[in-house]
Amino acid sequence: MSLTNTQKLCDKNFKVTAISVNPGFFDGNATITDWYASSYFPQCQKDNLINFKTNGTCIEDESTVVCSGSAQSTPGTWLWNTNETILTITQGTVVSSINVITNDGATLKGTVTETANGTNYVFTYTYAKQ
Repeated sequence: MSLTNTQKLCDKNFKVTAISVNPGFFDGNATITDWYASSYFPQCQKDNLINFKTNGTCIEDESTVVCSGSAQSTPGTWLWNTNETILTITQGTVVSSINVITNDGATLKGTVTETANGTNYVFTYTYAKQ
């Protein structure tokens, strides 16, 4: 019996291990394509863990290094779209919709598109099960 997307996603901790951006973001000095390695992705977020629960809730834990002004944990909710290709996470007023590429229980990978100054930037996030 194969696992459902919800079973592959839930009741485990995931941590961001990579973030790329396409097209590259020019910050005035260099073109950045590895967002995870750049100064734009804070060190204090690199050890954060997110855990999705089967009841549609999730919690993001700051882990060991807590970002200044952040709570140790942030609750939220999550849901799939009808065909389970888009994962929407809501934490307070922040809503993120991830176009899922991989969800195999060990890796969660997807894209988020953000627009800045008329340019669409596609961020690809890779989360690994911890």
